[in-house]
Amino acid sequence: MRIQRLWLPSLFLILGMVLPAFGQSGDLKVKVPFPFNVAEARLPVGEYVVSSGSGKVVIRDSRGRTVAMALANQAGKKADKTGRIIFECYGDRCFLSRFWAAGQDQGSELLRSSLETKVAANAMGAYFALLGTTLPH
Repeated sequence: MRIQRLWLPSLFLILGMVLPAFGQSGDLKVKVPFPFNVAEARLPVGEYVVSSGSGKVVIRDSRGRTVAMALANQAGKKADKTGRIIFECYGDRCFLSRFWAAGQDQGSELLRSSLETKVAANAMGAYFALLGTTLPH
């Protein structure tokens, strides 16, 4: 009986580790020269690795630690030789908005956070794009 009780939680744990690997669209290394937000998280100037898959975008710092994560939808086709990330900026606040890995047909568009919605209501937005370096898997 005890073995049966442990079986189901173990299955969920294994699936939780394996399923996020499906649908990965590649990693993109990028130097961001200004502080920015990913959802509610404020990140400083620095070098980051951005990846997406399973309806989310994950941002890791130069040490490989996950520093932010946000829900995302698929963005339109944007096959390109270089990967890029796009920020939507309002005054001095920039929010990660879209992400494409090099050579991928589909990108990711982050869902607007409540903070971004509030900031956007009071300022005119402008887009800012950065090119990155694709990391091998």
